[in-house]
Amino acid sequence: VIASIPDKKKRKIYYKWTKKEKQIDFTKEEKQWLQKNIIIKYAFDPDWKPLEWADEIKDYKGITSDIIKLIKHKSGIHIKAIYSKNWDDVLEKIRSKSADAYCTGDTTNNNLLYSKFNIIKTPYVFVSRVDEDYLEGFKDIKHKKVGVFKDSTIQKILNDKYPSLKLVLFTSDKDGMNMLKEHKIDVAIFSALTAKYYINSLGYKNILKIVYKTNFNLELKFALQKDLGQIPLSI
Repeated sequence: VIASIPDKKKRKIYYKWTKKEKQIDFTKEEKQWLQKNIIIKYAFDPDWKPLEWADEIKDYKGITSDIIKLIKHKSGIHIKAIYSKNWDDVLEKIRSKSADAYCTGDTTNNNLLYSKFNIIKTPYVFVSRVDEDYLEGFKDIKHKKVGVFKDSTIQKILNDKYPSLKLVLFTSDKDGMNMLKEHKIDVAIFSALTAKYYINSLGYKNILKIVYKTNFNLELKFALQKDLGQIPLSI
């Protein structure tokens, strides 16, 4: 799945985590933390392709899974993937502290610490039906039904920047694609990674298309419970 990442981003990931001739030089504090053998429970979204998802037996798959495997191999940090029923369940696990970490584009929760660097950075795009165009971007959707994922980063951005937009919320990317396909919404906004994956790999190629690239980005970071401290994010 890591092959889905653009070459430039992929090179950066491999340079940091797999460059054999340059091992990580741990500080004294980092070594002491690793010796505690703390298990970080990572809550993953079961339906966020191609970033992360659960397979038929609820195993953790996706780009973030591949990256975490590299981190575990290189650093020795113990990370355990925790299955969640849906995105709301991921957020609840973080709120209740039954999980220690997850990936998010929203860095506004003061109870969490965030990785300094992005895991993935990908633009948000408009997806429309193949016979429709929204080439003027937000000017074209002022009076349209705009689909976005419920409680997502892009929903928060749009609520802040374009509060007059008529947002229609969906709870899975597949639902959003199908709502667009079935004319229940006029346009949907996804990350480019998700949009390309669904259109090219999941049967929407001759039905839907990416029609406009916004100036907003999904900047995905690791988020960690604050009481675990900054050290796991610095290793």
